[in-house]
Amino acid sequence: MNFRLYIFVCLISLCATSGAEVPDSLRVSPYLFKVIGPRVYRSEATKRVFQLDWSPKTGGTPEIDETQGMMRRERLDSLMDRALFRTYMEHPTDFRYHDGMVERQKLIADDAVADKPGSKASDAAVASLLLLNKEQKNVADLVGPLDIGLEIERPNFWNTKCEFSLQFSQNYFSEMWYKGANNNMTLLTSLLAEANYNDQKKIQWDNRLEMRLGFINSKSDTVHSYIPSDNKLYLMSKFGLKAYRDFYYTLAAEAQTQLMNGYKVNDKVRYSAFFAPLDVFLSIGMDYKPKLKNNNVLSVALLPLSYKFRYVGGGDDVIINEYKLRDGRRQQHDFGSRMEANCRFTIVKNLVWKSRLYYYTTYKYVEAEWENSLTYSFSRYLQSEIFTLWRFDDNRDKKYWDEKLGYFQFREYLTLGLAYKF
Repeated sequence: MNFRLYIFVCLISLCATSGAEVPDSLRVSPYLFKVIGPRVYRSEATKRVFQLDWSPKTGGTPEIDETQGMMRRERLDSLMDRALFRTYMEHPTDFRYHDGMVERQKLIADDAVADKPGSKASDAAVASLLLLNKEQKNVADLVGPLDIGLEIERPNFWNTKCEFSLQFSQNYFSEMWYKGANNNMTLLTSLLAEANYNDQKKIQWDNRLEMRLGFINSKSDTVHSYIPSDNKLYLMSKFGLKAYRDFYYTLAAEAQTQLMNGYKVNDKVRYSAFFAPLDVFLSIGMDYKPKLKNNNVLSVALLPLSYKFRYVGGGDDVIINEYKLRDGRRQQHDFGSRMEANCRFTIVKNLVWKSRLYYYTTYKYVEAEWENSLTYSFSRYLQSEIFTLWRFDDNRDKKYWDEKLGYFQFREYLTLGLAYKF
């Protein structure tokens, strides 16, 4: 209940219990300053309640209540003291100050005003009072030096991870696989490293390094003791500036080549080599990256402005002819459009599906890849993986045309081996 309302209720109830009539001047009497003023504990009120021979203070000209035969001031003081005492007992936490604190407060220039009734304090006196409670801009100025062992660190917006695996695999390649290989059992090693920046506001910067290298030892191959079954070096960097909700303006750069020479079974001709070919992409567009639960990831980038640079190093003209560079040159520039989608979903516990769909066209030819991997972790260090890759490239030589698949090529492997993540 409101403090002042509660006091009035106490006054009225005391009048009713004492048999006295409520005076008409109760609502407008200036003697009610104790109720109208701030919530101050008044020690004199408590003392007077416990005094048996209580009498009002002398001084002034009291108003005489002719109907009651006693002074009105005395009756009001008695009722207010009892009402205040009742309030002190029932609501002690409402009173944070007592009258002793008020009496110790010094009035503005009271020594100068005391002898001159009606005079006003100077501006300097008022300013000196305001300076008593000047604004505190530093917490240390108010409470003094504190040493609570609190250290504030700048948040780390980088998220890094690395995955390494060493696996045995069973491989199958379509007859016209463009890098050349053989169906057999292989040893496969892979490394995936990521460093992604996200300030949770406007900027996202994804960086990825992927290396895969596998070897096959086939008895049917009398020319090579081993040949690469998987041979990839891939580097990607994608910078995004938030446009609207989950859409980002994106600048992407990618580079892809192989680590070792690529051969076919019983064939000494090199079909690929380090930096032969090397494909580099620079693209501008829009990336859709929604926020998903359970650490799932989805990114769909539409890159209508894309530049492709292809370079064939070394002195092997066979590789140059294999990739049909214009006029027998070692480098080629193309402009077109790209689309790339990447996702990572946890289907059930320990079962993860990863997928990457890449599509590029110069409006004269199309180059596309769709790779999928399904990984199951038996324990922290043991996992199995099924990997498939579909590839389409109608810029290849006609000898790579297949009657069943056309320009489509396919590869698959199943592995079981060791894996380590950090």
